[in-house]
Amino acid sequence: MNKWSIATLAILAGVKAFSLGWNPFAAASADKRLEEKLAALYEKNDMSVSSNPYDATKNNPDFESIVGLGIDALPGLHDKLAVSPDNGLHAYMLAIAIETIAKVNLKRAEATRWATAKEFEAVWTEHLRSVPASVEAIASDLALEPEQRRSKLVDLGIPALPFLMDHVESGEEPFFSAVVELTKHTAFEASPETDPKEWAARHKARLSDLKQYVLSR
Repeated sequence: MNKWSIATLAILAGVKAFSLGWNPFAAASADKRLEEKLAALYEKNDMSVSSNPYDATKNNPDFESIVGLGIDALPGLHDKLAVSPDNGLHAYMLAIAIETIAKVNLKRAEATRWATAKEFEAVWTEHLRSVPASVEAIASDLALEPEQRRSKLVDLGIPALPFLMDHVESGEEPFFSAVVELTKHTAFEASPETDPKEWAARHKARLSDLKQYVLSR
């Protein structure tokens, strides 16, 4: 095979990847943007200052710009928190950013309550590992009323979305109502009027990276 054939195949492969909704440069781009936004956040929030991290992130444009990166920022934030020697203000901000993007509140349940950034990293990792099985357990629990099922799915947060796909594609309404709640103000927002199967087909590839992130932990 000559070099022109190889080049042509590479171009075609790239076109196909983009057509499926996968951008091979997305991860690198997201990491670069995250680095830039974290640098701006840290510069304006001295880690030596003793302050309430929730006050430090409230109405903070730099923090909001990190949250605005959406699900693409979750792996990078998680990795930085996992390797960080810091357990102070900056690390706590990473934890808050992850919870905000993922739409979870792990402090609400006693089993997943956390007080420091390192404690959060441990319970967050365990939460991710539990998500696939939790979705299926909720799906198979016939004792649950539709609203109970929806509520339990929403509590799992954004990481549950890729694992809801099969149920959404099958037209199971409680699952799509959870999708509607979880995707509010995101790049893949659904509304009650959205056709569930159409939404799933349009965003399945977009959420594949999120699925890999969850499964990798």
